Amino acid sequence: MKLGELIEALGGELLQGSPEFVARGVNSAVFAGPAEIVFAEDAASGEQAFASGSEVIVLRSASAENLARFSGKKVIVTTQPRLWFARAGKLLRPAPAAMGVHATAVVGADVELGEGVSIGPGAVIGDNARIGSGSRIEAGAVIGEGVRMGKVCRIYPRAVLYAGTMLGTALWFMQARCLARTDLGMCATPNPGLTRNFRNRERW
Repeated sequence: MKLGELIEALGGELLQGSPEFVARGVNSAVFAGPAEIVFAEDAASGEQAFASGSEVIVLRSASAENLARFSGKKVIVTTQPRLWFARAGKLLRPAPAAMGVHATAVVGADVELGEGVSIGPGAVIGDNARIGSGSRIEAGAVIGEGVRMGKVCRIYPRAVLYAGTMLGTALWFMQARCLARTDLGMCATPNPGLTRNFRNRERW
């Protein structure tokens, strides 16, 4: 996956290197190869990342001095390098073969499915829903009418997205209920009283 595509999905900024560079995975600084991403959060881990075989380093911040020190590396800056690294690992993990639409799934009228979308057994997709490329709808999940979902999202078994919910890219929901909002998906976890908000970061 190209660095530019990863940044589009996960945020961050490429301060050094080409967005066309293709990353093959993530790894620790000790074992990383040239196409594997490593991350650093402090001076010590920065030294390990610089000495690693990786060509791609994710940093919390990068001063001019840091960039000079990382000459020859591709440098991505984000507020949470560890989280960015973990989410990149999920995106770069080889995906299972897409099974398309399962025979027992129910798909409404005028639904748009992107390339490589997988819809599991018993899942329900409401009318006029739009599912981005590479997204997976697991068994028994319910996608309400008019839902807009970005690329490489994963909706786990029995999760529910209510009508009109809009999601960005690379989001995962496990046994959650998402309340319809215009551009803010409000996701209530299975724990009573615990609510999390996710802002839409992508154009549809």
